[in-house]
Order: sequence, then C-alpha cells, then structure tokens
Amino acid sequence: MYRSQIRVDGKVHSVEPKVLQVLALLAEHQGEVVTHEQFLAQIWPNMVVGPNAIQRCIAQLRKVLNDDVKTQALIMTHPKIGYSLIPSVQWTKRAVKNDLLMNACPSKQALSESTAGPPFKKWGLGVAILFVVSLLTWQLMPPMNNAERVLRINKLEALTATDYREIKPSFSPDGRYIIFQRHLGGCQNELWAKDRKTNREYRLTKEVGYYGAPSWSPDGQQVVFSSVAACQQTQQLTGCSELRALSFSVAKTQAQQSRRLLACDGNDYDSPVWIADDKIAFINRGSEEEHVGILSLKDNKVSVLYKPEDKTLYFLDYGYMQNKIAISERDAINRFSLVTIDMETQAQNRIELEPNPQHKYAKFWQLSWHPSEESLITAANNGLYKVDMNGQFHAYTLPMAEHIYTPKFHPNGHTLVASMGAFDYDLGFGNIHHSELTSFARSTQNEFNAQLQSNGEHIAFISDRSGSRQVWLAAKERASDVMPLQLSQFTKNHYLQDFVWSQNASVIIAAAGHSLHLLDLNGEHTSIATPFEIVDVYQALSENRVLLKAVVNDAFKLVLYDYSSHEYSLFTANKVNSARVGSQKQLYILNENGNIYVNHGSDLSSLIDTATLGLNQLLDVQGELIFAASRNGKIWQVNMQTQVKTVLYEGPRNIDIFSDFNPKTGDVLFSHLASSKNEIVVLE
Repeated sequence: MYRSQIRVDGKVHSVEPKVLQVLALLAEHQGEVVTHEQFLAQIWPNMVVGPNAIQRCIAQLRKVLNDDVKTQALIMTHPKIGYSLIPSVQWTKRAVKNDLLMNACPSKQALSESTAGPPFKKWGLGVAILFVVSLLTWQLMPPMNNAERVLRINKLEALTATDYREIKPSFSPDGRYIIFQRHLGGCQNELWAKDRKTNREYRLTKEVGYYGAPSWSPDGQQVVFSSVAACQQTQQLTGCSELRALSFSVAKTQAQQSRRLLACDGNDYDSPVWIADDKIAFINRGSEEEHVGILSLKDNKVSVLYKPEDKTLYFLDYGYMQNKIAISERDAINRFSLVTIDMETQAQNRIELEPNPQHKYAKFWQLSWHPSEESLITAANNGLYKVDMNGQFHAYTLPMAEHIYTPKFHPNGHTLVASMGAFDYDLGFGNIHHSELTSFARSTQNEFNAQLQSNGEHIAFISDRSGSRQVWLAAKERASDVMPLQLSQFTKNHYLQDFVWSQNASVIIAAAGHSLHLLDLNGEHTSIATPFEIVDVYQALSENRVLLKAVVNDAFKLVLYDYSSHEYSLFTANKVNSARVGSQKQLYILNENGNIYVNHGSDLSSLIDTATLGLNQLLDVQGELIFAASRNGKIWQVNMQTQVKTVLYEGPRNIDIFSDFNPKTGDVLFSHLASSKNEIVVLE
C-alpha cells in the first residue's frame, strides 16, 4: 500500500502523493510564486493532465491545513499565474525533501500512465515507499485572521546602488522581477528592471524620456506607463501625457522603443493599471473634467468608469484578488477619500481617509492593494501605514530614518518593495546686485523657508536636523561658520507647517499642529487657541495681526487674524499658493497655476497673466510693483500699471525656491537642492 501523510497539530491526514509533491514544491520555493508551468513540469512531466489537476491538489491541501480560501493565510492564489506558500519552512532532513520533490510515489493513475523512467523512477510492485510528513518539520505559523496580521519589518535589503534616483518600483506578478524608474536628472528618466534571482538589471526603454510609474500586465509579459512628450531646456515638462507600453520579455533581450496605446490629444493620461489581459484603467486629467477611463485593447475604445463630484483624482490601483479598483481623491481642502469599485458588480464604496494629525491636509496619498487582504499600503515621511476599509491608518515603525516612498507588496503579501532616500535642501544667502551666493547652516537634512529678521541680525529657518521639523536661528553675519540654535520644541502632534517674523521682529509666529504659536528669541513658547484650523501662515501685518490660510466651514479661506482680540476677516482662498497684503492694503494672491489676483472686497480679479512665468512664491508688494519668484531660479518684478514683467535676478538652476527678498537692499534668501538619493529597497 502506498501512503503519503501530513501531520497537523498531532493529527495525521492521508493525502495523494501528488498533493504532497505540490506542498513540497511550494515549500522549496517558499515566499515565491510557483507558476502553473513549474507545477506541470516537475510533478506531471511528460504527461497530459486536466487543467484542474493543480487546483484539485491545492484544494486538498487547504482542507488539510485549515487554510480558508478567502483569507489565504497559508497558500496564496495568484490568478492565472500560480500559487505561493506564505509561512517560513524548516527542513529537518534534507534527504526527505529531495525525495519528496523528485521521487515521490505516484498515484495509481500515474502508475498506469508513466512507464518511461526519468525524471521519476520505475516502481516495482514489491517496493513500498512510505512518506510521512512527520519526518520533516514544517514550521507553519498558525492561520491568523486579518485583525491579527501585523506587518513586521525585520530586514531591509538595498537592491540598487547608483548615483541616480530610483523610484516607483513594483514586483512582477510572479515576484521575480522589480521594475522601476531611474532618473537621470531634470525631467529625464528611463525604465529599468531587476531580476532578484540573478541580480541582473535590464534597461527596458530605448529612448530617454519622462515615463510615469509602470504597471505589469496580469501575465507579466507587458508593461504600461504614461509618457510626457517633451522636456524644455529649463528641465520643465511640456505637452500632454499619453499611454505607452512595451513587451517585457522582448525588452529583456534589448531595450525597446515603446508603442503608443492612447495618444493624449490635449488630455493628460496618468496612473495606468492593467486590470485584465485586454483592459487598462487610467486617470484622464482632461481640460474639462477628470475621470477614470477604461481602455479596451481589443477595439481601442475608451469608456468612462468613474467621474468624481467636486473632487480631484490623485491615484488608482487594481487588486487582482479583490477584483476592485481603488481611487484616491481629494476635495478642495485636501481631505482625502478612498473610492473602491467592484469590477464585477460595478458597486462603488466611498471611505473617508483619516490619517494622523500631521498628515491631515497632505496633498496626496498613493495607495496600493494588499495582494490577499481588504486593505492597502501607503507611506509618509519615514513611516509605513496600513489603511483599512474604515479609512483608519495603522502605523508601523521602520528600522531606518530616511523617508520611504511608494511601497508595493510582493505577491506573497509580506514582502514589500519601495523607494528609500531623501532630498537634501540647503540654505543660501546673497544679494541680487552681487554674483556671490553663500550657503549657510549646512547639514545632511532638509533646511528651508529662511526668513531674515527685519533688523538684519538673525535668520530663522526650518530644519529636520534634530530628527523632527523645528524652527532654528542663525546669526546673519556668522551664519556660515557658527552652528545655529534650535528655537522650537514642537512635538510629533504639533507638526511644524510654516512661520513668519512678527512685524517688529521680536517674535516668530508659527503654524504647527494646525494651531498658532508664538516663539520669542529665548525659546519661550505661547500657544494661541484659534476658532479654525490653520494650514499656513503668510505674513505678519500690524502688531498682533497675521495673514493665514485656514479651514473655515469646510473650505480654505484666507484669514486676517488678530491673535490678541481674536477678531478676523475672511477672504476666498481657492488653490492659493501664497498671498501678501501690499503697501496700499490690497490683498494679492498667487494661485497654484501661477496667476496673480488682487482682492477687491469680496471679488477676485485677474491682475495680470503670469502663468507662463512659472511663479511659485510672492515675495513682496511695494506700491505698483509685485516681486515674485519662479521655479527656475528667477526673481521677477511685475508692474501692475504697465503690465511689464522684468527679470531682476537669475540664479543657479538648482535653486528650489526663494523664501525671502528685500527689494530695497537686494538681499535674498533661498533653498537649493544639494543632493538627492533614492534607491530601491526590499522590506521583509
């Protein structure tokens, strides 16, 4: 009699030999996806079997091991690809493992079908082989329900080590390859892939371009991504983004010219994800309205899947196990919600996201499905978060200080790939009438928003150098050779957003934890209760008055607030980038599109079309002259009467933003990118 047995919690279960071989093959490749082809080649070689042979063995294993097909705590299904074993495995007798994999006793059907010999031996009827799985110890963790599963990061492995920035990685459906973007500088990048088994890297795109995050087809043979047409000499993108694809199997042999799937025609196509062999979902950021579309590759027709109501679409992802699309969208005050769409029933479900307080008004959340759970993963700063179907964020501590970006799960559900690194912004001081620029308060962490005290003695700025975002103070005349002092001691629950000097320059007015705080130069700290949540602070006016951006009645508003009397006035603040009150008491607003507006009572009117200048900061307003900075290192003077726009100063292109400017003296403060480094890491 031929027997093969599995012992679970002291109880012996007899199973067919093929079932035991399937389990042994999964154990040999624990944590990896074993494809249907691998099962057939090793367990049913030189035989023709029905398409359900593997599924039948998996079903028997799940029954014996008490593994629910819905939760898949032990054996995970990868649709149309194969299966993987999740728990770790320890083999106590190596010979037993080899016998199980290579010489297992065949079933009666196999005895009648297999007379050929290798790779299986011929069996004599007088020979009985007993396979008892109690001889080999399977260290299988007991099944856990979803509430008990905890993402534990015990190991970090760096996969790339170049001088370039590598971002937006994702695993292939079988878990073997990782595809990612490799940035060459400015708005130029390439798509690359890495084989985790051989450590070989493949350049996939023949031409340098600006490619979006890649997405795998279900069979892992193709990759789809967005592509922007052109890059200016100023390293700014021009044109619209289209959908393109390439064959991964072909590109592994030689970098390929991608093929166009959907021309942009004035639209911007973003976040493409493969949802079936012949269908791709994407975000259409059209000039009129945004929506999620579905591209059918059979007939090249596009249909609309979802249109938001008064919300901005940010990102989408597709979960194969869930058969659902997840869409992150935000309203006018950056409150995010998650919309899930069941692709079989088309049922929609909206969930309000509830991130931690310091991320409450974050401008984006990129979420990715867990391969076997009704949950998603995301990251912010150096934290990793599981997002459940109630919108709750569950934080996991990572064994590193650097920031982590765009995490994606391995098909096994417990390994992650992500981009890790940081941008190092330093501070600089100079004068537009002289060519020399000087860096100061140098560190390996971010420094930004340097503000000169009106009497010129000190420079205040924000830095991450002490492990959290704080206000620091440097002496102007010795800023380059004397260490600055930390002025604030904000806790994690009072995440620093921004600050300005008071008009008499004796106090720093800071927005932290969505409330207002006063800091004197001795470090004394006073918190001020406000009737609204503060998002940003732009300018100190007369004593005790400050220009703020706040959330009032579920809308962003500009607020002129007196923090002594608590009186305030409200102004429209839709898509405000920065704002200032001029010397003639008018309110000037720079919006996110780079246009400047002036407030006339309750009305906003366009002052002058400045969108082509790329403005990102209002610096000052003196009489009829507006002084503003652009993202390409220029300071502009805009004359409100003549409509003339003049470049006052053009600095190095690595200047990120001018944070302060004195038109009378020409003194200027700025932050510039000193270095940036992102590498691909695997977390387990």
